[in-house]
Amino acid sequence: MNKKGERPKFARLKAFIDKEMKKLDKLMEEVENTPFSTSHPRHIGSLLHDFYTGIERVFERVATNLDGEIPRGDTWHKDLLDSMNLELEDVRPPLIDEYMHKSLGEYLRFRHLFRSLYGFELNKKRMRKLYENMQRVYRDFKKQVSDFEQFLNKLNEQI
Repeated sequence: MNKKGERPKFARLKAFIDKEMKKLDKLMEEVENTPFSTSHPRHIGSLLHDFYTGIERVFERVATNLDGEIPRGDTWHKDLLDSMNLELEDVRPPLIDEYMHKSLGEYLRFRHLFRSLYGFELNKKRMRKLYENMQRVYRDFKKQVSDFEQFLNKLNEQI
């Protein structure tokens, strides 16, 4: 792709990330106003599910626009998360650090279970831990995304 075509690509990627982060901000407002309750595991599970799904949308866009593709195969969700922790030489820095990678891995595993189990089968103790940590994990994720967007801004300036 020529340099002229690159600029809109990076601008679109940043705009998409910003839009997704605003949606995640709204989700976090809902989380803030929803106390954890073991009597409504499906509702809490849905919030946890949406949290990781929104983050994964950011990862998918980065993979598509910078890495060249989204991983394929049965383990593509995990492979996508793993790739966001990598520095791709001459392509991009890591989007997330090792601690965030580990933290988000827990949310990915929960999302898989949420999709596979009945609501009454969900582990409420595990859900509580994830739910109580969600705001902190999101704050840290948001900071790392902001740092990554600085990289995108530099790419736009270089073109």
